[in-house]
Amino acid sequence: TPATIRLPAGRYMLSLSLDGYQTLHVGVEVPTDGTVTVNERLKPQ
Repeated sequence: TPATIRLPAGRYMLSLSLDGYQTLHVGVEVPTDGTVTVNERLKPQ
């Protein structure tokens, strides 16, 4: 499911979860003048 999250520049740990799927943790770094796109697939449990 697409989502847009606005965050200040910095490093973050995202947790992606959905019932019936394994939780996925993804580290990202948001630059001062840019955006980050995360494309991940959750694995079924």
